[in-house]
Amino acid sequence: MLDSIAINLHASSRKNQRFTIGHLAECLLFYGKVDAVISRIELEEIIRKCSVEHLVELLSSGALSLHINLEFFGSNQTPRTARLNYAIYKVVNHNVETTLYKALYGVYRSAYKCSQYVKQLMPFLNEYKYEFDLVGGFLIDEQFTSKAFREVVRSVYEEYPIPTDLKFQLHPVPKSTAIEEIGTQFTFETETNFDLSQFEKHLEKSGIKGYKDFGVNFMMRASAAIQDVDVSSYFKSELSAEESNASIVQKAILNLDQYQANNGEVITEFHQFVIPECPSIADAIDLGMKTFADFMHLYRHAQQFRKWLSEMPDDGDHSIINEYIKFVEMTPFTNSSLFKWLKLIFVSAPIAINPINLAGQPDLVNNIVNFLAGTAADQYVDLLAQRFNHWRPNQFVQGPLKNFLKKEESS
Repeated sequence: MLDSIAINLHASSRKNQRFTIGHLAECLLFYGKVDAVISRIELEEIIRKCSVEHLVELLSSGALSLHINLEFFGSNQTPRTARLNYAIYKVVNHNVETTLYKALYGVYRSAYKCSQYVKQLMPFLNEYKYEFDLVGGFLIDEQFTSKAFREVVRSVYEEYPIPTDLKFQLHPVPKSTAIEEIGTQFTFETETNFDLSQFEKHLEKSGIKGYKDFGVNFMMRASAAIQDVDVSSYFKSELSAEESNASIVQKAILNLDQYQANNGEVITEFHQFVIPECPSIADAIDLGMKTFADFMHLYRHAQQFRKWLSEMPDDGDHSIINEYIKFVEMTPFTNSSLFKWLKLIFVSAPIAINPINLAGQPDLVNNIVNFLAGTAADQYVDLLAQRFNHWRPNQFVQGPLKNFLKKEESS
Protein backbone atom coordinates (compact mmCIF):
# COMPACT_ATOMS: atom_id res chain seq x y z
CA MET A 1 0.00 0.00 0.00
CA LEU A 2 2.59 2.58 1.05
CA ASP A 3 4.87 1.96 -1.92
CA SER A 4 5.48 5.46 -3.26
CA ILE A 5 5.01 9.05 -2.18
CA ALA A 6 5.73 12.54 -3.48
CA ILE A 7 6.59 15.24 -0.97
CA ASN A 8 5.58 18.68 -2.17
CA LEU A 9 4.50 20.75 0.80
CA HIS A 10 4.31 23.86 -1.37
CA ALA A 11 1.26 22.35 -3.07
CA SER A 12 -0.19 21.02 0.15
CA SER A 13 -3.24 22.41 1.90
CA ARG A 14 -0.93 22.89 4.89
CA LYS A 15 1.06 25.64 3.21
CA ASN A 16 2.52 26.84 6.50
CA GLN A 17 4.36 23.54 7.01
CA ARG A 18 7.86 23.70 5.60
CA PHE A 19 9.99 20.83 4.37
CA THR A 20 12.04 19.23 7.16
CA ILE A 21 14.63 16.48 7.36
CA GLY A 22 12.47 14.76 9.99
CA HIS A 23 9.49 14.62 7.64
CA LEU A 24 11.72 13.22 4.90
CA ALA A 25 13.02 10.52 7.27
CA GLU A 26 9.50 9.59 8.34
CA CYS A 27 8.41 9.12 4.73
CA LEU A 28 11.54 7.10 3.91
CA LEU A 29 10.68 4.63 6.67
CA PHE A 30 7.01 4.22 5.81
CA TYR A 31 7.16 4.40 2.01
CA GLY A 32 9.21 2.30 -0.34
CA LYS A 33 10.07 5.24 -2.59
CA VAL A 34 10.09 8.97 -1.94
CA ASP A 35 10.02 11.67 -4.63
CA ALA A 36 10.94 14.90 -2.87
CA VAL A 37 9.95 18.02 -4.80
CA ILE A 38 11.96 20.68 -3.01
CA SER A 39 13.42 24.13 -3.40
CA ARG A 40 17.07 25.12 -3.68
CA ILE A 41 17.16 26.12 0.00
CA GLU A 42 15.65 22.79 1.02
CA LEU A 43 18.27 20.96 -1.03
CA GLU A 44 20.94 22.87 0.89
CA GLU A 45 19.31 21.77 4.16
CA ILE A 46 19.52 18.14 3.07
CA ILE A 47 23.20 18.50 2.22
CA ARG A 48 23.92 20.15 5.58
CA LYS A 49 22.12 17.58 7.73
CA CYS A 50 22.67 14.37 5.75
CA SER A 51 26.15 13.04 5.17
CA VAL A 52 27.33 12.40 1.63
CA GLU A 53 27.50 8.67 2.35
CA HIS A 54 23.87 8.56 3.46
CA LEU A 55 22.70 10.50 0.40
CA VAL A 56 24.63 8.16 -1.88
CA GLU A 57 23.01 5.16 -0.18
CA LEU A 58 19.46 6.53 -0.51
CA LEU A 59 19.80 7.94 -4.03
CA SER A 60 21.60 4.96 -5.52
CA SER A 61 19.14 2.48 -3.98
CA GLY A 62 16.20 4.28 -5.57
CA ALA A 63 14.56 4.95 -2.21
CA LEU A 64 14.93 8.71 -2.69
CA SER A 65 14.61 10.90 -5.78
CA LEU A 66 15.14 14.65 -5.63
CA HIS A 67 13.27 17.05 -7.91
CA ILE A 68 14.36 20.65 -7.46
CA ASN A 69 11.97 23.45 -8.36
CA LEU A 70 13.80 25.88 -10.62
CA GLU A 71 13.77 29.54 -9.71
CA PHE A 72 14.12 32.57 -11.94
CA PHE A 73 15.71 35.96 -11.43
CA GLY A 74 14.03 39.22 -12.35
CA SER A 75 11.76 39.51 -15.34
CA ASN A 76 12.11 39.90 -19.09
CA GLN A 77 15.25 41.89 -19.86
CA THR A 78 14.28 42.93 -23.36
CA PRO A 79 11.46 41.99 -25.73
CA ARG A 80 11.82 38.38 -26.88
CA THR A 81 14.52 37.70 -24.28
CA ALA A 82 13.83 36.08 -20.92
CA ARG A 83 16.33 35.82 -18.09
CA LEU A 84 15.93 32.35 -16.57
CA ASN A 85 17.78 30.60 -13.82
CA TYR A 86 18.94 27.13 -14.67
CA ALA A 87 20.67 26.23 -11.41
CA ILE A 88 23.75 24.03 -11.39
CA TYR A 89 24.68 22.68 -7.96
CA LYS A 90 28.16 21.64 -6.98
CA VAL A 91 29.35 20.12 -3.72
CA VAL A 92 32.84 21.26 -2.74
CA ASN A 93 35.33 20.21 -0.09
CA HIS A 94 34.09 16.62 -0.31
CA ASN A 95 35.40 13.55 -2.04
CA VAL A 96 31.94 12.92 -3.47
CA GLU A 97 31.32 9.64 -5.25
CA THR A 98 30.08 9.65 -8.83
CA THR A 99 26.71 8.31 -7.72
CA LEU A 100 25.85 11.45 -5.80
CA TYR A 101 27.09 13.74 -8.55
CA LYS A 102 24.97 11.87 -11.05
CA ALA A 103 21.88 12.05 -8.85
CA LEU A 104 22.15 15.78 -8.11
CA TYR A 105 23.22 16.94 -11.54
CA GLY A 106 20.65 14.65 -13.11
CA VAL A 107 18.00 17.08 -11.90
CA TYR A 108 19.37 19.73 -14.22
CA ARG A 109 21.38 18.27 -17.03
CA SER A 110 18.55 17.66 -19.52
CA ALA A 111 16.14 20.51 -18.97
CA TYR A 112 15.35 20.91 -22.66
CA LYS A 113 14.70 17.36 -23.78
CA CYS A 114 11.49 15.99 -25.20
CA SER A 115 10.58 12.41 -25.93
CA GLN A 116 11.55 12.15 -29.61
CA TYR A 117 14.90 13.81 -28.97
CA VAL A 118 16.16 11.38 -26.35
CA LYS A 119 18.52 9.92 -28.94
CA GLN A 120 20.26 13.28 -29.14
CA LEU A 121 20.61 13.34 -25.38
CA MET A 122 22.15 9.89 -24.94
CA PRO A 123 25.71 10.78 -26.04
CA PHE A 124 25.82 13.57 -23.48
CA LEU A 125 24.89 11.25 -20.62
CA ASN A 126 28.06 9.28 -21.34
CA GLU A 127 30.30 12.16 -22.39
CA TYR A 128 29.78 14.05 -19.13
CA LYS A 129 29.90 11.06 -16.82
CA TYR A 130 32.24 12.75 -14.36
CA GLU A 131 32.47 16.44 -15.18
CA PHE A 132 28.86 17.15 -16.17
CA ASP A 133 30.01 20.19 -18.12
CA LEU A 134 26.56 21.51 -18.99
CA VAL A 135 27.68 24.86 -20.34
CA GLY A 136 29.93 23.22 -22.94
CA GLY A 137 27.32 20.57 -23.74
CA PHE A 138 23.98 20.30 -25.41
CA LEU A 139 22.39 23.25 -23.58
CA ILE A 140 24.00 25.59 -26.08
CA ASP A 141 22.97 23.43 -29.02
CA GLU A 142 20.55 25.84 -30.68
CA GLN A 143 19.07 23.18 -32.96
CA PHE A 144 18.26 20.90 -30.05
CA THR A 145 16.79 23.55 -27.75
CA SER A 146 14.72 25.07 -30.58
CA LYS A 147 13.18 21.71 -31.45
CA ALA A 148 12.42 20.99 -27.81
CA PHE A 149 10.83 24.41 -27.33
CA ARG A 150 8.67 23.93 -30.44
CA GLU A 151 7.33 20.63 -29.09
CA VAL A 152 6.44 22.08 -25.71
CA VAL A 153 4.57 24.99 -27.33
CA ARG A 154 2.59 22.51 -29.42
CA SER A 155 1.79 20.43 -26.36
CA VAL A 156 0.24 23.48 -24.71
CA TYR A 157 -1.61 24.82 -27.76
CA GLU A 158 -1.36 22.49 -30.74
CA GLU A 159 -2.74 24.89 -33.36
CA TYR A 160 -0.82 27.99 -32.30
CA PRO A 161 1.22 29.41 -35.22
CA ILE A 162 4.93 28.87 -34.67
CA PRO A 163 7.58 30.54 -36.85
CA THR A 164 9.10 28.08 -39.31
CA ASP A 165 12.49 29.54 -38.45
CA LEU A 166 11.89 29.29 -34.69
CA LYS A 167 14.98 30.11 -32.66
CA PHE A 168 15.41 29.34 -28.99
CA GLN A 169 18.99 29.81 -27.90
CA LEU A 170 20.71 29.87 -24.51
CA HIS A 171 23.57 32.09 -23.45
CA PRO A 172 25.31 31.14 -20.18
CA VAL A 173 25.72 34.01 -17.74
CA PRO A 174 28.21 33.18 -14.94
CA LYS A 175 27.33 34.42 -11.47
CA SER A 176 29.94 36.20 -9.40
CA THR A 177 28.67 34.98 -6.02
CA ALA A 178 28.05 31.45 -4.84
CA ILE A 179 26.89 29.81 -1.65
CA GLU A 180 29.74 28.39 0.42
CA GLU A 181 28.91 24.71 0.01
CA ILE A 182 26.36 24.56 -2.76
CA GLY A 183 25.70 27.37 -5.14
CA THR A 184 24.12 28.50 -8.35
CA GLN A 185 27.03 28.67 -10.77
CA PHE A 186 25.21 29.89 -13.86
CA THR A 187 22.03 31.40 -15.13
CA PHE A 188 21.03 31.29 -18.78
CA GLU A 189 19.72 34.16 -20.82
CA THR A 190 17.38 33.00 -23.54
CA GLU A 191 17.24 34.50 -27.00
CA THR A 192 14.22 33.70 -29.13
CA ASN A 193 12.20 35.04 -32.04
CA PHE A 194 9.06 33.59 -30.47
CA ASP A 195 6.82 36.27 -28.96
CA LEU A 196 6.34 34.90 -25.45
CA SER A 197 4.18 37.78 -24.23
CA GLN A 198 1.80 37.44 -27.18
CA PHE A 199 1.60 33.68 -26.64
CA GLU A 200 0.76 34.15 -22.96
CA LYS A 201 -1.97 36.66 -23.83
CA HIS A 202 -3.42 34.20 -26.34
CA LEU A 203 -3.46 31.43 -23.71
CA GLU A 204 -5.19 33.71 -21.22
CA LYS A 205 -7.77 34.77 -23.81
CA SER A 206 -8.41 31.11 -24.70
CA GLY A 207 -8.96 30.21 -21.05
CA ILE A 208 -5.86 28.02 -20.84
CA LYS A 209 -4.48 28.47 -17.34
CA GLY A 210 -1.26 27.57 -15.60
CA TYR A 211 1.13 29.32 -17.99
CA LYS A 212 1.45 32.80 -16.56
CA ASP A 213 5.18 32.82 -17.23
CA PHE A 214 5.57 30.36 -20.07
CA GLY A 215 9.36 30.64 -20.25
CA VAL A 216 9.83 29.57 -16.64
CA ASN A 217 7.00 27.07 -16.97
CA PHE A 218 8.76 25.49 -19.94
CA MET A 219 11.91 24.91 -17.91
CA MET A 220 10.01 23.45 -14.96
CA ARG A 221 8.09 21.06 -17.19
CA ALA A 222 11.18 19.81 -18.94
CA SER A 223 13.00 19.41 -15.62
CA ALA A 224 10.30 17.10 -14.30
CA ALA A 225 11.06 14.55 -17.01
CA ILE A 226 14.75 14.21 -16.22
CA GLN A 227 14.36 11.05 -14.21
CA ASP A 228 12.75 9.38 -17.20
CA VAL A 229 15.82 10.14 -19.29
CA ASP A 230 17.99 8.54 -16.63
CA VAL A 231 15.77 5.45 -16.74
CA SER A 232 15.94 5.38 -20.53
CA SER A 233 19.73 5.68 -20.52
CA TYR A 234 19.94 2.88 -17.97
CA PHE A 235 17.94 0.52 -20.17
CA LYS A 236 19.16 1.79 -23.52
CA SER A 237 21.15 -1.38 -24.15
CA GLU A 238 17.95 -3.42 -23.86
CA LEU A 239 15.41 -1.12 -25.51
CA SER A 240 15.18 0.31 -28.99
CA ALA A 241 15.08 4.07 -29.44
CA GLU A 242 11.34 3.89 -30.12
CA GLU A 243 10.69 1.89 -26.96
CA SER A 244 12.80 4.24 -24.88
CA ASN A 245 10.94 7.22 -26.23
CA ALA A 246 7.58 5.59 -25.55
CA SER A 247 8.44 5.16 -21.87
CA ILE A 248 9.23 8.85 -21.58
CA VAL A 249 6.50 10.54 -23.56
CA GLN A 250 3.97 10.53 -20.70
CA LYS A 251 6.17 12.69 -18.50
CA ALA A 252 8.12 14.64 -21.10
CA ILE A 253 6.15 17.80 -20.38
CA LEU A 254 5.13 17.07 -16.82
CA ASN A 255 4.73 20.10 -14.59
CA LEU A 256 6.15 19.69 -11.10
CA ASP A 257 2.94 21.15 -9.68
CA GLN A 258 1.16 17.95 -10.70
CA TYR A 259 2.84 16.13 -7.84
CA GLN A 260 0.32 15.66 -5.07
CA ALA A 261 1.22 16.29 -1.46
CA ASN A 262 1.33 13.15 0.65
CA ASN A 263 -1.39 12.12 3.05
CA GLY A 264 0.50 12.49 6.32
CA GLU A 265 -2.53 11.34 8.30
CA VAL A 266 -1.72 7.71 7.51
CA ILE A 267 1.57 7.81 9.39
CA THR A 268 0.26 10.11 12.14
CA GLU A 269 -2.72 7.89 12.97
CA PHE A 270 -0.56 4.76 12.99
CA HIS A 271 1.96 6.39 15.32
CA GLN A 272 -0.69 7.73 17.72
CA PHE A 273 -2.40 4.34 17.87
CA VAL A 274 0.69 2.16 18.35
CA ILE A 275 3.18 4.23 20.39
CA PRO A 276 1.35 7.35 21.59
CA GLU A 277 3.80 7.81 24.46
CA CYS A 278 6.68 8.60 22.07
CA PRO A 279 7.36 11.61 19.84
CA SER A 280 7.05 11.12 16.09
CA ILE A 281 10.08 10.32 13.94
CA ALA A 282 9.86 13.80 12.40
CA ASP A 283 9.81 15.51 15.81
CA ALA A 284 12.61 13.34 17.18
CA ILE A 285 14.91 14.49 14.37
CA ASP A 286 13.72 18.07 13.91
CA LEU A 287 13.90 18.80 17.65
CA GLY A 288 17.46 17.52 17.84
CA MET A 289 16.74 14.40 19.91
CA LYS A 290 18.17 12.24 17.14
CA THR A 291 20.34 12.88 14.10
CA PHE A 292 19.79 11.70 10.55
CA ALA A 293 22.74 9.35 11.08
CA ASP A 294 20.83 7.78 13.99
CA PHE A 295 17.83 7.39 11.71
CA MET A 296 19.88 5.67 8.99
CA HIS A 297 20.91 3.03 11.53
CA LEU A 298 17.21 2.44 12.26
CA TYR A 299 16.36 2.52 8.54
CA ARG A 300 18.80 -0.29 7.75
CA HIS A 301 17.19 -2.48 10.43
CA ALA A 302 13.67 -1.84 9.13
CA GLN A 303 13.79 -3.98 5.98
CA GLN A 304 11.16 -6.47 7.16
CA PHE A 305 8.92 -3.67 8.44
CA ARG A 306 9.09 -1.81 5.11
CA LYS A 307 8.52 -5.06 3.22
CA TRP A 308 5.42 -5.70 5.34
CA LEU A 309 4.10 -2.20 4.56
CA SER A 310 4.62 -2.65 0.83
CA GLU A 311 2.78 -5.99 0.75
CA MET A 312 -0.36 -5.05 2.66
CA PRO A 313 -3.64 -4.81 0.69
CA ASP A 314 -4.63 -1.40 -0.63
CA ASP A 315 -8.08 -1.14 0.94
CA GLY A 316 -7.91 2.36 2.32
CA ASP A 317 -5.66 4.58 4.38
CA HIS A 318 -6.61 2.87 7.64
CA SER A 319 -5.56 -0.61 6.50
CA ILE A 320 -2.10 -0.08 7.99
CA ILE A 321 -3.64 -0.03 11.49
CA ASN A 322 -6.01 -2.90 10.73
CA GLU A 323 -3.21 -5.06 9.34
CA TYR A 324 -1.00 -4.24 12.32
CA ILE A 325 -3.69 -5.35 14.78
CA LYS A 326 -4.27 -8.55 12.82
CA PHE A 327 -0.58 -9.48 12.86
CA VAL A 328 -0.11 -8.61 16.53
CA GLU A 329 -3.10 -10.71 17.59
CA MET A 330 -1.89 -13.78 15.71
CA THR A 331 -1.09 -16.65 18.13
CA PRO A 332 2.58 -17.60 17.81
CA PHE A 333 3.16 -21.21 16.81
CA THR A 334 5.13 -21.86 20.01
CA ASN A 335 2.10 -20.85 22.09
CA SER A 336 -0.27 -23.19 20.29
CA SER A 337 -1.62 -26.45 21.72
CA LEU A 338 -0.18 -28.32 18.73
CA PHE A 339 3.36 -27.17 19.51
CA LYS A 340 3.02 -28.08 23.21
CA TRP A 341 1.73 -31.54 22.31
CA LEU A 342 4.55 -32.11 19.78
CA LYS A 343 7.09 -30.95 22.33
CA LEU A 344 5.80 -33.50 24.85
CA ILE A 345 5.96 -36.30 22.29
CA PHE A 346 9.41 -35.53 20.85
CA VAL A 347 11.18 -34.49 24.04
CA SER A 348 9.63 -36.11 27.10
CA ALA A 349 8.25 -39.35 25.69
CA PRO A 350 11.46 -40.90 24.24
CA ILE A 351 13.38 -40.38 27.49
CA ALA A 352 10.48 -41.67 29.61
CA ILE A 353 10.10 -44.79 27.48
CA ASN A 354 13.80 -45.46 26.86
CA PRO A 355 15.77 -43.71 29.61
CA ILE A 356 19.53 -43.50 29.22
CA ASN A 357 21.20 -46.10 31.45
CA LEU A 358 24.99 -45.89 31.71
CA ALA A 359 26.51 -49.23 32.78
CA GLY A 360 28.31 -49.16 36.10
CA GLN A 361 27.04 -45.69 37.03
CA PRO A 362 24.86 -44.94 40.10
CA ASP A 363 21.24 -43.85 39.69
CA LEU A 364 22.14 -40.23 40.51
CA VAL A 365 24.48 -40.01 37.50
CA ASN A 366 21.93 -41.64 35.19
CA ASN A 367 19.22 -39.22 36.39
CA ILE A 368 21.49 -36.24 35.69
CA VAL A 369 22.33 -37.55 32.20
CA ASN A 370 18.64 -38.07 31.38
CA PHE A 371 17.80 -34.59 32.70
CA LEU A 372 20.52 -32.96 30.56
CA ALA A 373 19.45 -34.94 27.49
CA GLY A 374 15.85 -33.82 27.95
CA THR A 375 16.91 -30.20 28.43
CA ALA A 376 19.08 -30.27 25.29
CA ALA A 377 16.26 -31.80 23.25
CA ASP A 378 13.85 -29.21 24.65
CA GLN A 379 16.12 -26.34 23.62
CA TYR A 380 16.67 -27.86 20.18
CA VAL A 381 12.93 -28.17 19.57
CA ASP A 382 12.45 -24.56 20.69
CA LEU A 383 15.12 -23.46 18.23
CA LEU A 384 13.45 -25.31 15.39
CA ALA A 385 10.04 -23.96 16.38
CA GLN A 386 11.23 -20.40 16.01
CA ARG A 387 11.39 -21.00 12.26
CA PHE A 388 7.62 -21.56 12.28
CA ASN A 389 6.90 -18.26 14.00
CA HIS A 390 6.07 -15.48 11.52
CA TRP A 391 7.80 -12.13 11.87
CA ARG A 392 5.34 -9.58 13.18
CA PRO A 393 5.51 -5.77 12.78
CA ASN A 394 5.30 -5.15 16.52
CA GLN A 395 8.74 -6.75 16.82
CA PHE A 396 10.13 -3.70 15.02
CA VAL A 397 7.71 -1.09 16.38
CA GLN A 398 8.02 -2.09 20.03
CA GLY A 399 11.73 -2.80 19.67
CA PRO A 400 14.06 -0.72 17.45
CA LEU A 401 11.51 2.01 16.61
CA LYS A 402 10.41 2.58 20.21
CA ASN A 403 14.02 2.59 21.42
CA PHE A 404 14.86 5.17 18.75
CA LEU A 405 12.02 7.44 19.86
CA LYS A 406 12.58 7.16 23.60
CA LYS A 407 13.48 10.44 25.23
CA GLU A 408 16.90 10.50 26.84
CA GLU A 409 16.68 10.18 30.60
CA SER A 410 17.77 13.37 32.34
CA SER A 411 20.71 12.86 34.68
